[in-house]
Amino acid sequence: HIVAAEGNRVVGLMKGGGVTLSGEHYDQTYCEIFTIESGKIVEMHNFFDTVLVEKCLFDNQLDEPEATIDNPFQVG
Repeated sequence: HIVAAEGNRVVGLMKGGGVTLSGEHYDQTYCEIFTIESGKIVEMHNFFDTVLVEKCLFDNQLDEPEATIDNPFQVG
């Protein structure tokens, strides 16, 4: 849907999907962020709905969280 570039960064917002083997519709939105140096990708971040992946591709409804994270942004 959207591709934007400025300096050495490129960002793409895309949609894709299809019907899974179980017949479930898998309609996903992806955001990818690239850092380019000397014409090569040196860093990439990819964001997408992991709950949708679990539900549609692995038949995991995620009714209960596996664990509680006290502070997900604290390292160590």
